Amino acid sequence: MSPIHLDATEDSFASIARQMSRMLEAGPSGQYVPFSRREFWTPAVNLYETATHFVICAELAGVPRETIDVKAEPGRIVIHGERHDPYPANPDEPHCVHAMEIDLGAFYREVQVPGPMDIERIQAKYRDGLLWIHVPKQRV
Repeated sequence: MSPIHLDATEDSFASIARQMSRMLEAGPSGQYVPFSRREFWTPAVNLYETATHFVICAELAGVPRETIDVKAEPGRIVIHGERHDPYPANPDEPHCVHAMEIDLGAFYREVQVPGPMDIERIQAKYRDGLLWIHVPKQRV
């Protein structure tokens, strides 16, 4: 796999957060409901095509840029990294969780690119919680 440098500017499995919400709703009020996280979560992506490029947009809100890894292989782009738990302003203060819908922990996503791509010219930018990957089409 060829690593892709991220510019300094800014399928799927069921979400563990949604599973936890359903478990909390099903359990008696105030009772601890045990759960375990999946190995990884899958970010949502959009795939666009222009005359010269494929463009992938991945939703990665709250993910530090330095934890995102993008690799290119013939026919696909692989995105992985990690998002940490968002905590209240004072995480040491006792609190009760009423809803937990934000996926966290390690993430992994493969995007199949529907045509030949120029791996050497791929560019990625991360801004406003969105990872934009511009994949030039291979010239024939």
